[in-house]
Amino acid sequence: MFIFMDLDLYQNIDEKAKAIIKETAPLKKEEKAIDFGDLIEKPLFLDEAQPLNKTKDYLNAATGWVYACASVICDEVAAIDLHLYKKTNKGIEEQLSHPILDLLYRANDFTTKFDLFWLTQQYLELSGEAPWYLVKQGGKITDILLLRPDLIDVIPGKDTYIDGYKYRVNQGKTIQLEGEDVLFLKVPDNTRPFRGRGTLQAIVKTVDIDNFSEDFNRNFFYNSAMPGSILKTDQKLTQETKKYLEFHIKRLYKGIDNAHKAMILEQGLDWKPMQMSQKDMDFLEQQRFSRDKILGIFRVPRTALGITDDVNRANAEATDYVFAKRTIKPKMQRLIEQLNEFLLPQFPDSENLFLSFTDPVPENLDNKLNYYKTGLSSGFLTINEVRKEENLEGIGPEGDQIFIPFTVNPIGQIKEQKQIDGLIQKQLSARNRKTNEKQSNKERIEKTLTEKLTPIVKQLLGRTLKKQGKKKSAETDKDINQKFWEAKIFKTDSFEKKWIEKMDEIFNDQSAKVLNIMPEKAASDDIKKWLLDKKKETKKTQKTFKPLMGSIIKEGGKDGFILLGLDDDLDLSNPIVQNFLEERSFQFSEEITEETNDKLGKTLSDGVANGESIPQLRKRVETIFDEMKKYRSERIARSEVIRASNYGTEQAYKESGVVEAKIWLTAFDERTCEYCADMDGKTVDLDENFADKGDTIAGFAVDYEDVGAPPLHPNCRCTIIPKVKS
Repeated sequence: MFIFMDLDLYQNIDEKAKAIIKETAPLKKEEKAIDFGDLIEKPLFLDEAQPLNKTKDYLNAATGWVYACASVICDEVAAIDLHLYKKTNKGIEEQLSHPILDLLYRANDFTTKFDLFWLTQQYLELSGEAPWYLVKQGGKITDILLLRPDLIDVIPGKDTYIDGYKYRVNQGKTIQLEGEDVLFLKVPDNTRPFRGRGTLQAIVKTVDIDNFSEDFNRNFFYNSAMPGSILKTDQKLTQETKKYLEFHIKRLYKGIDNAHKAMILEQGLDWKPMQMSQKDMDFLEQQRFSRDKILGIFRVPRTALGITDDVNRANAEATDYVFAKRTIKPKMQRLIEQLNEFLLPQFPDSENLFLSFTDPVPENLDNKLNYYKTGLSSGFLTINEVRKEENLEGIGPEGDQIFIPFTVNPIGQIKEQKQIDGLIQKQLSARNRKTNEKQSNKERIEKTLTEKLTPIVKQLLGRTLKKQGKKKSAETDKDINQKFWEAKIFKTDSFEKKWIEKMDEIFNDQSAKVLNIMPEKAASDDIKKWLLDKKKETKKTQKTFKPLMGSIIKEGGKDGFILLGLDDDLDLSNPIVQNFLEERSFQFSEEITEETNDKLGKTLSDGVANGESIPQLRKRVETIFDEMKKYRSERIARSEVIRASNYGTEQAYKESGVVEAKIWLTAFDERTCEYCADMDGKTVDLDENFADKGDTIAGFAVDYEDVGAPPLHPNCRCTIIPKVKS
């Protein structure tokens, strides 16, 4: 590229232009090359780029790397699925249909959920504000309109924080919006409490420099802002001569085929190249620096934008993980919290509802499978616990089996898995397609887990147990006895945790009932009114624990059959078993209620006698229930679980037809007490008791009930083994 400089024309150029041309003329040896920063300031070479300082400027700045960063964040946020959950007495339940979901997935006649969240997030990235106008009919929200943040003004209130908003529309008109009709989503600004602050505002200067560089480079090529060379002469050239030289130089020397040809000049022509200093030529490095700085402040990895310098699979997956965890998830969390606080309450009956979203952070399936494998083979996870982690239905009590490593045999067997019912079918909308995709993904995960875990389960099961008839008497093999006891304790520990959870739920419910009926003032004759309704609480407690007790009895029976080498299940419909289950669950529930009322009555009587206030009495109630959860829950759970488990084992011995007696097996641990140590090895007929009420064992008085099987006392961990008929 070159220009002809006519000296006569040069005389007619204004002084400002002369100064610029002089700076860009051929350099003398003692002169320095012109600076890139100087060029930026010359309007002759560059369209003036104005610094960003207004909300509208921020919205218009969605170009280049700013647009790329904001766009990739918006894509990720908009693609995340929303979920609505309801808190119930049974736990947390997902709601597949609700007006707020319909509204969010179809904001209005021309905006889908993806578009709504995409543009909302872009506004938040650029300006920190995304006002939603809630269109209402009859008090019901029917549509959402996303307003431009640069056209809205906040009206602070005297009695309220915000009275409303002013929104500028066409031709300078302004309309006023009620505060309750606008959901002003924003990223908090520490200097302006009514407004927001976007990510872009944190990198204004960097973006300005990047924009100036882009404009300079554009004009460099588009406007020939910097000529490549100058042909200089002191002679007056005619127009014909200029055209001739221009034509022939272009024909002979322009283009890659003519590069580096020697040029022959006549009539005093002198060719001078335009020079740029090394600093001037560093603008590419400057752009890279600006790019990386913009990406860093937006928290967007280069791989997310398709920049693959020094990228391999390992660090690509790592950056994706960090991007999802540190960038996308917090931004989505802010959005959801604002919707939960300010949008959801505007819908009726929404007190127990809350919005959530699918976690965008990717999981490492291989690591998860390795964790499951280790858990199953080491005995700290069950099949049902694994399935629960993957939001899959359990396979029944069989899925609660624990596999122990010392024999690689299960405590029980796993039956064929139950089929999972499909989700409720709804009409095919964008949200329902996502629901179907989630179900397909759920089935894919289930299939993967089944394929990966089944070999492990088979290995743990060993050979399929078949009826083997009589087997060598277990009482002659101490190792087998110890393994049997350890296996039973593995299983009862799992049941104890479930029992404790249910006990705590019962105590929490009872505590709330007592506190709710306590009046403002108290008298000594009011105490009885504050106690629990014995009949109702006993019935409720029995209803809670009877199914769990039945499962424990069944598993205890399975223990007994396995020890005998039999692949049988205990018949829970047996009238004898049903009678025990009914009586024991009722007795346990009644005793719990009576003991609770006794403790409450005593502590409240003491408090009233001392003249304590209602808050002080309420504190006594809370203390009683806290202590019961801390101490009673575990003690009760251990005693009742071992009692039900040993009862099931005893019934299995009776149903087998090969056992003539039962033998007391004392616990194989350091907690064995002197009473149980004295009982170890004691043998009685199947229908006899080890101790009758009123007996004394090593100084321990059996004063509560007959002992047909352990426990002998609270926290007892003993069991029974069979004496097989000869």
